[in-house]
Amino acid sequence: LGFTEEDWVKQFSIRIGRENASRPDYVIHLEKSGPTAKAAFVFEAKLSIPTKRQLKKDFGQAMAYGRLLLCKIICLVAREGVWLSSLDDDFTFDKLRYFDWDKLKEPETLAQLRTLFSK
Repeated sequence: LGFTEEDWVKQFSIRIGRENASRPDYVIHLEKSGPTAKAAFVFEAKLSIPTKRQLKKDFGQAMAYGRLLLCKIICLVAREGVWLSSLDDDFTFDKLRYFDWDKLKEPETLAQLRTLFSK
């Protein structure tokens, strides 16, 4: 998608409350200003998301990170494929976009995703 190693931070710690911290797997285009931070995108990686119930649980986690970091897009990545949600869709579960790994190899799909991530 055109990202370089300088574009992302792995396991960025987000403070939640006084003692708790969460760590999204990857944040892209992170901007820190004092105690606050924001990022353009969050990628949360899971080994597998085999059921709709698991997808909803993992989506909730990614959405929480996305909202805390004021992201434009959140992504779940697993062996089954990639799910995307955008702020434009208010991170609505029913509007999740899904791409299996074969679909992601298609030039048209990659072009569509590059456009999404370049906004």
